[in-house]
Formats: sequence, C-alpha cells, structure tokens
Amino acid sequence: MSKNTKEKARHIGTFDLGPRKKLAGELRLKGRATSLRIFHSEEIPRFDGSIAVHGELADLRKVTCIDCIPNSSRTVHGSENRRAHHADMFPHFVAVGDQHIFPDEPSIEKVHFTVDDVTSLFYDFDAFSSVNDAKSLIKAAVAANGIDREIPIGEHPIIAYFAGRCEIVNVPTEIGTFTVNHRPTYGAGGPAGVNIKNQLVIGLEPISPITFNDTIDRLMILIHFLSALAGRRQAPRSIELKLSGEKDPRMRPLRLHWSYRPKGNKDRKGESQNAPSPGDIPLNAIGRGDEFASVLQHWIAREPAWRIARVRYADCLQQGNSYDANRLVAAANMFDLLPKEAVPLDLSLSAELATAQKAGLVLFKGLPESIQRNSVIQALRLMDRPSLTKKVLYRVSIVDERLGHQFPDLAIVAKIAIKVRNHFVHGESDFEFEKVRDFQPFFTDALEFIFYASDLIEAGWNPNVWSKDPHGWGHSFTRFRSKYKHELSDFKIAVATSERTKAGKSK
Repeated sequence: MSKNTKEKARHIGTFDLGPRKKLAGELRLKGRATSLRIFHSEEIPRFDGSIAVHGELADLRKVTCIDCIPNSSRTVHGSENRRAHHADMFPHFVAVGDQHIFPDEPSIEKVHFTVDDVTSLFYDFDAFSSVNDAKSLIKAAVAANGIDREIPIGEHPIIAYFAGRCEIVNVPTEIGTFTVNHRPTYGAGGPAGVNIKNQLVIGLEPISPITFNDTIDRLMILIHFLSALAGRRQAPRSIELKLSGEKDPRMRPLRLHWSYRPKGNKDRKGESQNAPSPGDIPLNAIGRGDEFASVLQHWIAREPAWRIARVRYADCLQQGNSYDANRLVAAANMFDLLPKEAVPLDLSLSAELATAQKAGLVLFKGLPESIQRNSVIQALRLMDRPSLTKKVLYRVSIVDERLGHQFPDLAIVAKIAIKVRNHFVHGESDFEFEKVRDFQPFFTDALEFIFYASDLIEAGWNPNVWSKDPHGWGHSFTRFRSKYKHELSDFKIAVATSERTKAGKSK
C-alpha cells in the first residue's frame, strides 16, 4: 500500500461478457463518473439488475467490475452496411490486481485501508524520531551498512530512525481481528538527503474468508466507529483486499476502487472541518490500549442493534458547522432508533388505563380511515412505552454519572432540546420557541454529545482522563465541552429575561 502509487484514470483491456465472449473495452476510474464501455461488432444484449464483469488490462493485471448496472448502448453505422456497437455500464466497485474476485464466494481473508485522520486516531509519537547529537552512535550506524570504503564522519552527525514496532494495535472482535500497522518506506539516500516516510494502515482479518458484500459491510462498521471517534466523518482510502489461497508472495493485493466511496470530512458547504489533534480524541489507542480494545469490542458487539441510530449520528457529523432544523430533528430522532435495552423499560399501566387503552383501540379502529383516527391509534399504542424525552433523559443519566461536574444541568438542556424538536415536528403551541431560537446549535450539539458519550461510556470508556486534560477545538466533544458552561449561562439569562419581560407585560 503506497500513497505514491496513483492509479491511471483510463485503461484499455478485454472483458468477458457471456460465455466465450472476450470483448474490447475501456475502463475509466473517475469516482462517481466511473464507467466501463464494451465494444463489439455484434449487438450487445442488455441485462437486468447488476453483474460482475471480469477482464484483463493492457498491463496484464486482472480487473473485476463489481455490481455493474447498464447505462446505455449505441450502434454506429458505417460504409458497406457495417455496424459497430458499444454498451456503457456503471461499476459500483472495481478491483484491480493479480487475481479476479468472485463477489458471491467467501474468498476475502483480509482488508486493509486507511482514513483521513488515522495519524491522530493512532498517534504513535515515539515510533519515529531523530538524534541530532549522534556522535556516540554514528560510527556504529555507518559500520552497520557494511560499505567497503571509508565514510568520512564530521562534527554534526544526525540519525533519523524508526523504532521498529510495526503492529501497534491488535484487537480481536466479533467481525474479525482489528489491527493498525506502520508501513514505513525509505530510500538509500544521497546528496539530496534521506528520509523515512510512513503510512498507517488499518486492517481487518475475519476468522474465516467472507464474501465481498460482507467485507464492505464490516468495513463500514469500522468507518462509523472511527468517524465517531475522530469527531468528524472519515472516508476509507487505499482499500486493499487479500484473497484466500494466495501463496505466491509476489502476488499483489487487489486495489479496490469504490465509485460511491463515502465522503470524508467536508461539511454541506464543501468546507473542511476542524482536524482533531491527538489529544482531542476520547480514546488513546496507544497509551491506553486495554481501554481502547474493550470499547471497540463492546461497540462492535452491539452494532447490529445500534446501526441505524449510529448511521444517523455519522450523518449529523457530516454537517460539520452547518446547523438547521433538520439536523436537530435528526439528532433527537437517533434516540427513538435505539434498541429497547438502551432505553427505559416500557411503562406499567394501571388496570384502569390498560382497559381504557384496549377499549379506545377497538373504538377508533372501527372508524373510517383518516389522519386524525390514525394519530389517536398511534398515541394509544404508545401509552405504555417511554416517550422520546424519557429516552433522552435516560441516556443523560449515563453521562451525568461520569461527567456531571463538566456538564451541569445537562438534563434541563436535553428537555428543552426535545421541546424544540417537537416544535419543528408537531408545531407545539404550548412552547415559546422564540426565546430559545438562537440556541438551536447548542441544543443540537447537546443531543449529539449525549448520544455518543453515553454509547462510549457503556462500551467501557473511562472519561476521567479526557475530562481533566486541556483540549483544542478539533473534535465535536472538545468543542462542546469548551463552550458548554458559557452557552448554558447565556441560555439561562435569555430564558430569565424573557420571563421577566412577560411578567412585566402581564401587569
């Protein structure tokens, strides 16, 4: 895996389309404009759905276009009644390497990739450094090269080094072993100088080989985890697939090009969000490895039940510094998407209320279909279930237990945030929205913080170290922590001023 190896955008090759048909084609790798054009002297039949197309490029590399869908076809008429046909397809994925991949077969045994903020997420500070006053070391270093000529040594020797530990994270999880490795590259050096470059590579190795779709699914689980951990959306980059049965060490892994690769850390306006510094990240994967491993294992273990809500959280992060009513509503609705075990138990209705609920359902189900009838039926069915406010306050209690000193009155803020959400969704008339309108971003940040902080804490995060250390503004958590008490004070003053103004008018 190398940052410096940039794939060409245009490739010529032959592609298999149907039994015994090897057709000339042109593959263009251009993100969402990726395309595969097939040429033939005969008419190319259309196909329904999506298919995998195998081919070989002019440089003899194997290529597999996965999840191809037909776009268009065209016939060109020439002289002497000759015709040429071509068909355009859109591949969602393209795998290039020394082997073909058959997407439905469980053949993928490893996936490697990197993300935007990988060096902050896994900040191995001591892995690389230099020795400026290297007089006591330079003779041994020069001798270790085994050069059969005398190397002149001067008064100001400098030694740059990699400490040598490649694997820095190894965590077994339910979806496979999660690893992070250094991949240093270097040259022999010369009059222009010498350097050591490095790329941090994230890996996942399932217990046994898995299919292509399963690989993408597990990759996205990790992307959601790393996005939340970084405080901004992460995009997978430099994706490599290692297939089972590869015994020849010279075989290159498959490079995967994802046409609709998830977007990274730019907000809706296209502006890059603040990059997190290593100290802003809630979990220290290198310094507190056991804690990181525990959180990752527990977080992944409950991913199936939490996925929909966590995807909505990742979508909120994508908004960056853009706040509107839709984001606040989405942040509140995350709590309604949580599994039952993550929120308070259903309420126990008294015998009288249970009887009334049953009778009411029978009565209203017998009425003609209407919006009002359906609304009442829905309300009756939810009588014994916790409200959105109670779900949010339950999650607040998890945060309060560990971080209440940092975020006083978080429950009050959460209640008002839900009232603002209800105003946008239902237009509630018993709520004076105008007096808190200016605090809409504050309420949004509060809901997002409550959601993810409570998730981390339940997974095993100990926030004590994070809450004591100073931080910058590169993470959604640290920005919220830095401004919380000031925003809370302004919010209380605004509400109190509004109440005094209202009381004065009533006199």
